[in-house]
Amino acid sequence: MICQLFKITFYLAVFSSFLYPQDKELSLKPTDSRGDEQILKSYPGHAGVVFYSQFDILSFTSTENIVKILGNPGTKKYILILTPIPQTISVASPGYNANGLKIVSLPAGKVVFYEVQEKTEGEAPAPAEVAVKPEVSTENSPPGNAVENKPGNATLSPITVKSTPQNATVFIDYVEKGVTDLGLYILSGVHDIQIEHPDYLPVREKISVAPTTDKSKNVFSHNLVKNKGILSLSVVPANAVITLDGKMINSGNNEITPGKYLLEVKAPHYTPFSEMIEVQFGKTVNRSIELRKKAGNLQFTIKPISAKVALKQYGEVKYSWEGINLIENIQAGNYDLLATSHGYVDYTDIVSIKEGEIVVLEIDMKKWSDVGNLIPVSGGSFRMGCTEEQGAECERRETPAHEVTLNDFYIGKYEVTQELWQSVMSGNPSEIKGAALPVTNVTWFDAVYFCNKLSELSGLQPAYKIKGESVSCDFTTNGFRLPTEAGWEFAARGGKNSKNLKYSGSNNISSVAWYSGNSGQKTHPVGEKQPNELGLYDMSGNVWEWCWDWFELEYYSSSGKLNPLGPTAGENRVARGGSWYHDPKICRVSYRNRSGSQDDHPDVGFRLVRTK
Repeated sequence: MICQLFKITFYLAVFSSFLYPQDKELSLKPTDSRGDEQILKSYPGHAGVVFYSQFDILSFTSTENIVKILGNPGTKKYILILTPIPQTISVASPGYNANGLKIVSLPAGKVVFYEVQEKTEGEAPAPAEVAVKPEVSTENSPPGNAVENKPGNATLSPITVKSTPQNATVFIDYVEKGVTDLGLYILSGVHDIQIEHPDYLPVREKISVAPTTDKSKNVFSHNLVKNKGILSLSVVPANAVITLDGKMINSGNNEITPGKYLLEVKAPHYTPFSEMIEVQFGKTVNRSIELRKKAGNLQFTIKPISAKVALKQYGEVKYSWEGINLIENIQAGNYDLLATSHGYVDYTDIVSIKEGEIVVLEIDMKKWSDVGNLIPVSGGSFRMGCTEEQGAECERRETPAHEVTLNDFYIGKYEVTQELWQSVMSGNPSEIKGAALPVTNVTWFDAVYFCNKLSELSGLQPAYKIKGESVSCDFTTNGFRLPTEAGWEFAARGGKNSKNLKYSGSNNISSVAWYSGNSGQKTHPVGEKQPNELGLYDMSGNVWEWCWDWFELEYYSSSGKLNPLGPTAGENRVARGGSWYHDPKICRVSYRNRSGSQDDHPDVGFRLVRTK
């Protein structure tokens, strides 16, 4: 501990005034406190001067900043709260020359008291002097190197303040001076220094500044200590979101500023966790948190009972079983359900499990042999080609009209949809996408391959034998195939129930077909228009439909009469029915079109047939 002597001296200053004659002077004399020792209780880090006065009006100015002036004329007391730095305070009253109080040094926490009176005649003008002896210690002022803040030895001296890390804010005698590393000039003597940096412990101490002009002296360096504790977290599940007072953090070790925080852990389909934690400087808080799953129950039945079932999340199988099942306490959330069985169409769905609820699923899988929605067509005879109701719109390719007899067969109620195609072939080639839209952009070969694969999945005998680009059809098998051109037209006309209509199901094309006049230049979901006499949809319009036959312009002149299969060879295959792109003339039941076997178009699809 060292003693530091502080002196307060007075000097006389004369000020002019336009309002009052300045022929009198004020006297400032030290006095005792009148119960005002605690005035700095609400002002830590500051000094104070209390003036007791017989005058009703006093005014004050300072060469530095007066923090606050308290008191009023009624109390005859004025309290000045000051920054503890050298300054001069001028005290004035109307009709009196001002007097000055020069503060060479007044440490923080100290209060001095003065009586303000009218100067008596013959009073000596010499400045008064008061000595205050505070006890001071500092890490940067070693024993034997004390410097007294005396008016005689206080000189401006250079100091350097450094810190690791840099950019710390420096306060000297409670006044901000800049950031480290910092060089400046201050009065020699003892000063309060404070160094602050975010996330580091503040440094508060007293430094002793020696009078010097050497910039290499008075260097004060500080290694700042991180103001941190550790929050160590282990959290399950791994995808949980962790927040501390609303800000995201990670599992593992987190450096945290000491204090109290709200820790929250949340994850989809788990019960959230929260608690208040306190992190202390230099200490580690360990937390191992496993969120509780939100759970429900699943009651499951399926036909056939031999079906294999799996529930997946994000591609990972979570549950698997065969046939019926009851799963209790299954974690809440959405699952992808897949059920498979030989001879049946794969069943897929999204199952949502909710906390505390029982989900009941009853599934009846569809046989592959039923997927075509086939309608039976009773065999019979009809006139094929340009018949009377077709009128003058007939073209050469539709002539001559001729008698044809067909055996019984099955034909698809709808054109093959993209949903069915994708369930069999995985991909979807259609330019215009939609599960209920007819599949398009398929070649004749694509359609043939599809028929064989669907037959195999259904446990049926494939109709086609394929060797490279050579394809033969066994019409006696029970597998899926394309219709013959004669079979297609017979079904489009309504079979034995035919009303001899221009389009399939009506003479009004808009009621049965999507064509250029109403389609908006795109395909439409199957089955939206009226069906024909057999209950078949979209035989006119929507998309062209591939047939088995080779196309030949003059074929009708030599066509067979019983179950004709078309020419034995050719360059193009037959397509029938017109499409969303074409005019009504092209959508008539007798109109014939052609395309290459390897061609695909955005308005060409097909319909399934099986031999009965």
